[in-house]
Amino acid sequence: MRRGRPLTLTLALALTLTLTPILTLSAVLILTLTRGPGASRATDQLFRLYRTGSTDVKWQAKRALSNLEASRALVGLRRYGAEVVPQVGEGEIAALCKHADAANVGAQREVARALANIAAADCNHQPLLDEGALALCLDLVVSNSAEVQQQATRLLGNLALSEDATIHAHMLGEGTLELLVLLAASWDEAVQQEAALALANFAMQPQNRRSVVQAGALAPLLEQLSSDNPGVNYHAAQALLAIQ
Repeated sequence: MRRGRPLTLTLALALTLTLTPILTLSAVLILTLTRGPGASRATDQLFRLYRTGSTDVKWQAKRALSNLEASRALVGLRRYGAEVVPQVGEGEIAALCKHADAANVGAQREVARALANIAAADCNHQPLLDEGALALCLDLVVSNSAEVQQQATRLLGNLALSEDATIHAHMLGEGTLELLVLLAASWDEAVQQEAALALANFAMQPQNRRSVVQAGALAPLLEQLSSDNPGVNYHAAQALLAIQ
């Protein structure tokens, strides 16, 4: 018998029963299954539950179907993590941003990670601004999740590497520096490092140095110099040297 067959049979048996608790349990089990290799086998059962189940069962089935669709989308984001950063097509970033589900921290993290990877290529900088990626990440940097904050801050740092003055002016106009200063004082050391690196990238452009100082970057960067984390020390020192 092929691997996974017992679980499929168990779910099929549960689906033939009429008791609401059993059906609800089946929906929950399928919800779990949609996160693994059995996703395609679960879709038909989920639609059946959604059409015929009670209110609670329909809610569970709808949640599972939504999870399945999100999982498929997030798997596709892996291509943006390749060693060579692809040049994105028109509308591609806007479509990607739509997967940053406000109720799904994992989706937000993976979308922010993909956008940060895309931002590693200069050719993608303007599309990131035009198609809403900067606006999205300015929201994500205030997430309750440090992992989401880290990836969104990494995007800001990669954008700040641009040599296009109009991109820097746009970011400054959106309050990016003020957010980076707050992130540099984060309790999370990985976020601190990304924020310090982003501030350093901004300060590499002479026209930005005054703005970096006026945004209040010196205080958290000096505080980072006393951190027990060598990585935090190093990036803070880099940023301070860039500001001088």
